[in-house]
Amino acid sequence: CRPLLARMPEVNQAIAMPIGHGSLALGDRYRLGKALRDNHYDHAYVLPNSFKSALIPWFAGIKHRTGWLGEMRYGLLNDH
Repeated sequence: CRPLLARMPEVNQAIAMPIGHGSLALGDRYRLGKALRDNHYDHAYVLPNSFKSALIPWFAGIKHRTGWLGEMRYGLLNDH
């Protein structure tokens, strides 16, 4: 998705997922979310349809978190 997002002027930055597929790595997800807080993002689009992928924007305190509600992501995503 990053090449597509790079062509969208309304997208400030696309962030690649640094945590491997299938790994919970809850501490790493928490640290990444906390690091993203300093950027004051106002919207996150969570493309992977997993509970784990919705944790980072939630930890980051991003107000608008958009994505599908699969895998019990109620509360982690607020725009679906």
